[in-house]
Amino acid sequence: MGQRFILLFHHYQQLLKHFYRAALGGVGLTLATFLAKYYAGKIALLTRSSFPDRDSWEGILKQKRLPDLSSSIEELRKVEAKLSDQLAIAAISDYPGLTEKLTDLCCAHGFNYVKTAFVQTDSSQSLSYKAILESLRVLPELEGCVLYILDLLMAAEIISYKDGLYYLGAKADRVKEPEELSANLRRHYPDFRGLVELLDHCAIHYSAALTGKIPAISVLYPEGRSDFLAKTMENTIEHSREPIYRQVAAELVAKLASQQQGRPLRILEVGAGNGLLTEVVASALKQLEGVECEYWATDISPTFVEQLKQRSQEWGFDFIETKVFDISDNPLDWGFKLGHFDIILALNVVHATPQIESTLFNLQSLLVPSGTLVLVEATHTPPWVDMVWGLSKGWWQFEYRHLRQRSPLLSQSTWETLLREQGFALVESLPQDSKNQAATDTALIIAQFPARAGEAWDREADPEEITRHRIRRLLEIEQLGGQVQVLTADIGDRDALQTQIATVETHFGAINGVINCAMVLDDGLMQLETPEKTHRVFQPKVWGTQFLFELTDNPQRDFFVMSSSLASTIGLYAQADYCAANAFQDVFAHRMNSQSDTFVCSINWGIWSEAGAAMRLLMDSSIAAARQTWVNHPLFEYCVDAGPGRRVYHARLSTQRHWIVAEHRLGDRPLVPGTGFLELARAAYQDWQPCTSVELRGVYFLEPLLVPESTHKEVRIVLEERETACDFTIFSLEPETGWYENARGNLVTLLPEDNKTIAYNLEALKRSLTQERPREMGVAASIKELKCFGDVCVGPRWYKSMSNIFVGQNQALTEVILPDEYKKDLEHYHLHPAMLDVATSFASTPEAFYLL
Repeated sequence: MGQRFILLFHHYQQLLKHFYRAALGGVGLTLATFLAKYYAGKIALLTRSSFPDRDSWEGILKQKRLPDLSSSIEELRKVEAKLSDQLAIAAISDYPGLTEKLTDLCCAHGFNYVKTAFVQTDSSQSLSYKAILESLRVLPELEGCVLYILDLLMAAEIISYKDGLYYLGAKADRVKEPEELSANLRRHYPDFRGLVELLDHCAIHYSAALTGKIPAISVLYPEGRSDFLAKTMENTIEHSREPIYRQVAAELVAKLASQQQGRPLRILEVGAGNGLLTEVVASALKQLEGVECEYWATDISPTFVEQLKQRSQEWGFDFIETKVFDISDNPLDWGFKLGHFDIILALNVVHATPQIESTLFNLQSLLVPSGTLVLVEATHTPPWVDMVWGLSKGWWQFEYRHLRQRSPLLSQSTWETLLREQGFALVESLPQDSKNQAATDTALIIAQFPARAGEAWDREADPEEITRHRIRRLLEIEQLGGQVQVLTADIGDRDALQTQIATVETHFGAINGVINCAMVLDDGLMQLETPEKTHRVFQPKVWGTQFLFELTDNPQRDFFVMSSSLASTIGLYAQADYCAANAFQDVFAHRMNSQSDTFVCSINWGIWSEAGAAMRLLMDSSIAAARQTWVNHPLFEYCVDAGPGRRVYHARLSTQRHWIVAEHRLGDRPLVPGTGFLELARAAYQDWQPCTSVELRGVYFLEPLLVPESTHKEVRIVLEERETACDFTIFSLEPETGWYENARGNLVTLLPEDNKTIAYNLEALKRSLTQERPREMGVAASIKELKCFGDVCVGPRWYKSMSNIFVGQNQALTEVILPDEYKKDLEHYHLHPAMLDVATSFASTPEAFYLL
């Protein structure tokens, strides 16, 4: 056949242009590889998406992911030790009596404030919390400050609490005046006069600030400036280890910057505030020769951002860009690209957000694979910290949940646990030994996002990896004997298409063959279709096909091939426009074969194992460009809206993070219980469609879902709205063979009138049952705390919930009681998998019978 000239269109637009499966395993590149291998084809690939110039390919392929930081921890520990020796910072606890005297001053100021509530009311002996708030006229957003003060006074026995009422305590009449205690501190600890002045200043303004007479934040930042805070810091000797860990963080960033290849290191600093961390890190970067970096310093406050911009110019940091950014919000709303940054830095800011898990999700979504989150966080809260910074309403906006109760700060160990639960592969912190952890007021926490280079679902969202893979595929085509030219044009733009075809003919000569793989998928029910949406789907297959056929017409053209789909003949759910577009190509092939000398063919592809639109649709091909939304449930990573009436929830189950598999095993293999599928579906639905009650119908368990012991399992819960219900389908990924459907069913919201409660007389029922069996005790398993019941081994959430069983004719009764240590499960697991599993399996007998 000889050398052929092939014009190959590899065209993915709208959302699809970002997808891993389309770009890395697409039909177009697969066919191009075949043509190069067997026909040494000269191949022009036309894509709507921009692509790097040929001269830049080598540099792009040399780009390396950030190194595994586990090898750097020992080096950072040495830096920590060296700085500790150099700076010789003494903690407040190292000054005899200082901690106690500062605490006494806090109690005196707090009591001075709250005792007015007792004086101003008729009930001088006792008051409820509500009465205290009403008497002091506290703003709702600052009520946490009053609650903290009450707890502090209770610990000092100045106030007592019983049966919902607060009383003046045994030591109330022995509280000294704040002025006396303050003067004593200034006299005996002159190096801390700035701290004492700050505490006095804040406490004196409690009444005006907490009632809203003056903005509470203005107490800390008079006239919106930080001059007052800066002055008090100058008049206070350094007693925090924060400067040490700021410097250690800077050393880490500088090391990573020096190792970066192929492109500048991308750094995002959040909550930069007055630039304490910015200055240290940027100074370290500036000392590196020949190293480029992209550095964004951000804060929620426009005032701080403007000051950062000015200071960066004064410091000579011309590589720093500034931007307003609220890390509690979706980063896309603030103009950031997902998966863009190598390092994210934060100094005492993440704890100051209402929902830490959501904030960490937002930050994690901005990291590249192997990217690193570096946190410098205060980990201990002496009372003077809360009584000063408690004037910031953001200090009390955290949710009162399992992570934190009276203060927004987290302990070092809690940070580590939380970051691991959030899916970070490597989590390390300084100081490392328990003695220093107990003594320090600040910690450095480093968390590295997993690379997951071999997982298709995760590579979808990594545009840099997509580009590298495309380049490798193109180089492979060249190594096989093909010649490649990559051009950019929209197949639906006739003028642009004509220009690029002329470029191909100039470079390669006359075009001998055309393969059109251009396509757009856009989910949607037929009744929700719009002309604009249909036009996007029709453009590459209907108008693009005609333009392409017309503009490549020449005597040397031997064939014109269109990549169609079986959807044109058998249909595809929510893809009416796509089915019609493919049907047009089929008809076009028949007609042109009768009118043209060119062989015209339309191929109705099925599902390609590693390519093709149907496979991408099956895998929820909307993930890459869709908005990722954090989900407040421990089983989910996030969700994405995948078109009208369709939402996909992403889970990454592992024995390290999820008890539903760690405590439920078939033999020694972790297995999601069937009731776990029900909770996944229930939780996803009630997150999407908040309602009080939901009913699951027509549920089928299709394939068991086994989870590897040492890694995680990718799971997707797909919800699709129907007229009277919502369908759910649960998929899991087997790395070697692809996606499997594990369960499916329907979900329906129950209206109050449909949700009828049936009352049973349990005592009468129990008396009617003639036989009482002791609960099964199980056999100790090889895994700690697990017990085996036949082939199934379960954890304490299962076997500790069991009770004795009462059995009668076709009836059985037991009580399923979740132990107190697991009651917090019920905050999220409303359909508790362990309890439901016990309830539906306790009465198993050799003969089948009905359960109540």
